[in-house]
Amino acid sequence: MKKRILLNYNEKAYNELIINQEKAGKEVHDLVGYCEETLEIEIKDLKALMKDPKNYCLSAYWDKYGSQFGSAPVKKEKAFELTGWNDAEADQYFNQARIAVNKLAGHQYEYQGSEITFKEDPDDFKTYLRDEDQEMYDLALEFIEVAKKLEAAGSKPIRNFAQYSDILMIDGETLAPSKIYFTSTGRMRKDLSQYWN
Repeated sequence: MKKRILLNYNEKAYNELIINQEKAGKEVHDLVGYCEETLEIEIKDLKALMKDPKNYCLSAYWDKYGSQFGSAPVKKEKAFELTGWNDAEADQYFNQARIAVNKLAGHQYEYQGSEITFKEDPDDFKTYLRDEDQEMYDLALEFIEVAKKLEAAGSKPIRNFAQYSDILMIDGETLAPSKIYFTSTGRMRKDLSQYWN
């Protein structure tokens, strides 16, 4: 199997995602903990809880304890008032969880039971050379080798060649294949070629 050529790894974005995942996990855990401990219920459907926390908890509480009120004309909301539930406190937990989860927009996560799970992989933040670009990439490498020989023979420094090509770049003091070119889309490449021409 041919080894894939790694062009770019956005480690910063991946590390930021991990921080956001940990924050979301903590805030969701705190919300679930508040609901379960305050009402002495079990959260079984985090997705439903996140959609409408108070009504979900009210129904779960009534399902568990409603029969204790017998035939008394007690409404669910009134029974709920007998607990340590505090709307303002619950809203604070919910809002913190919602804000933390919203920061994960565009990334893979799902609610399973009473937990949030994440599916992102470090490989999702890596960009590899596309198969269709292999020939052009190899040509860029060959050109760089020839340019090094020319420089050794007395030509201008090879880094000067980068200013004349969209497939080359300067990486430190070294001429290299352009990460921008090889990671860009066809439209971006068209824009790049207009810049160079």
